Formats: sequence, structure tokens, C-alpha cells
Amino acid sequence: MTQIEYLKKNYAEATPTWLKFYSKGQATPLAEFLHSRIVYYPGSGCDWHPIEVFGGSCSAHCFIYVDYLLSEAEVVGTLLQGEYGLEGYQLLDSVPISETELRRAIPWKKHYLPPDELLRAAEAARGIRDGGNAPAPYARLVVLERKADWHEGAERIAVLFLGADGHATFEAVFANRNATNLFGFLLQEHGFGTNYDRWGKGGLCDKIMQRSKVFPRFVLTDAEECPRHADGGLYDGYQKIHGLDRSGSRERDLYERATGIGTCEIVLNPSDPKEFKRILLMTRRANRVRVYADGQHKSDIWHAKAFTENSDLMGNIKSSSAYRRASANSVIRLEFNFDGIYPSGS
Repeated sequence: MTQIEYLKKNYAEATPTWLKFYSKGQATPLAEFLHSRIVYYPGSGCDWHPIEVFGGSCSAHCFIYVDYLLSEAEVVGTLLQGEYGLEGYQLLDSVPISETELRRAIPWKKHYLPPDELLRAAEAARGIRDGGNAPAPYARLVVLERKADWHEGAERIAVLFLGADGHATFEAVFANRNATNLFGFLLQEHGFGTNYDRWGKGGLCDKIMQRSKVFPRFVLTDAEECPRHADGGLYDGYQKIHGLDRSGSRERDLYERATGIGTCEIVLNPSDPKEFKRILLMTRRANRVRVYADGQHKSDIWHAKAFTENSDLMGNIKSSSAYRRASANSVIRLEFNFDGIYPSGS
């Protein structure tokens, strides 16, 4: 079985509502993007492999690519063009994001590294950027649409390109809970000498994960090029998915975070918690789908009669027995939607 087949069978999702109806020139949907399922690739270069795997399986539609040595021109120039460009897609929109917009959407409230490690990391990153003639920092959101004659993969894909530091970005975006659905992580260790610290186990990113308790569900990596990684030991709690073909020119393997250690994913449709909460206040109920590790799906109704404007949506979900007993019952995902549900009293 291929990685795409496995992910499509067990984790395929519908195109996020905001992305499905996005039109060129509308207000930048950065908040909606951050509430979507995201695959993160630090030190990315122009490697579109995670888009091919996760986008190709429709298991994720949003990606964050971070590289402080990749210029904005290189991003635009290589994404869809040339021998290594992404096949089957055309550009729908390309939107520059200002520093003000980015800081508003991704407030950085807490550091998970001690001051001495923060200082060493900042100095090391500055040294590499200065020595490598790094381009000016930037942020750009690119929305791609599948071509009419191409019938594979997600209908639409959104990629947030950041000319920034990958460790700092992980801390600001994910560890600070500005994005709450870290679905995948591409771990490329060597970086041709331009990574000031390793991405894998024992490195700064691993320390931030451990201290913030934020982990990706999947890691895509080439174990042979990452000798620090034993099989299943790239980060604590991950296991190689056996029986899957390797993918990409680097022959990467797919690793999944083991069940039984508090990894039940919560998926909302619509994905924006504010919009979901607005509808829930009208309906007072939602469909709840339990997705099990063996691929089974079981549905019931989640009743929220006591839910109010001041209620904490995620707190309510996580306090329910369905979530608290998820690991013991081998439930890997809880999905909530309003399909076929009408406002209470209608």
C-alpha cells in the first residue's frame, strides 16, 4: 500500500469550507488557515513532497513552508514551473502578508526554551543568515487549484511560505496554540550545513514539542539520512507504519504518533472554532463521529443543551467521556459536523 492510499483511506477530509469558496482578491483568510489541518516543513527549500503525499491523499489541504535562505522569488518561480514543479495545479492567488498581519494572527506569548538556549539559537541563526546572504524576511499565502484535466489529489491547496527561522516559527505557531491542528511534519535533518540545530530527537524543536506537549500526528522522514533515528524513535512516541511503500526521491517513511498517549485528534467542520460555536448555539447539537485505529467509524449526536456564549468549546469537547476515554477505546479522531442538523426548535 502506498502512503497516499493509507492516508486517503483513514484520514481524508473535505476541502475546508473557507478554502473551497475562496476567491481571488478577497480578504486574507489567515485565521481560517490556522484553524485548518496543517503540515509543517521547516528548512523546506523547494521540496514539494509533503504536498504530494498529504495533499495527494486529501488528508491535509494547508501547509506551512519555512526557510530563511529561500527567497520569495524562488518560491513563486519554482512552485509550479520547471522540472521539479508541482504537477496538476494552477495558481489561484498569491497574497503577501505584512508583518503586522502576521503578528496579529500569531501572537507570541510564551517561550518554551530557557533564556540561554534562546540566546544561543538566535546567535547561531543570525550567523548562518548573515553568512549565507539570506533574503529579507517575508510571508506569502499561495492558493492553488487543481487543473480541470487533473483528477488526483486535493481540489485546492493553501501554502503559507515564511522566510523565517523554523524553530522559532514552530514555537510561535504551534507551541503557542495559534494553530491547533498540527497534522504532519516533514523532518529533513541534514540541511546541507544550513541548519544550526538538528530537527530530530534531542534538538531544539523536540524540546519545544516536549515542553509544550504539541506533537504532529505524522512525521515523514528518511531514516537512512537521519542516523540519529532508530526505527520508531525519531521522537518519543512514534512508530513506523509498516507495510507502506516509501515515497519521494529520498524514499521517506511515514511515522505515526502511537495511540494510547493522548493523541486523539479533534476535527471541526466548519474548521473555525468561532464559526462552529456560532452554529452550535443555534442547533444545540452536532454529529459526532468516532474514528478508530482500525478504520471503523461510529456516529452519534453530541447534545449541547447547556452550551452558552461564554462556554469553552474545546474545553467542553475534551471534558466529555468520548474524548477522555478515546485512548482506552482506540479512538484516534473525533469529528464534529452539522450535516442534516437544523436549529433547535425548527
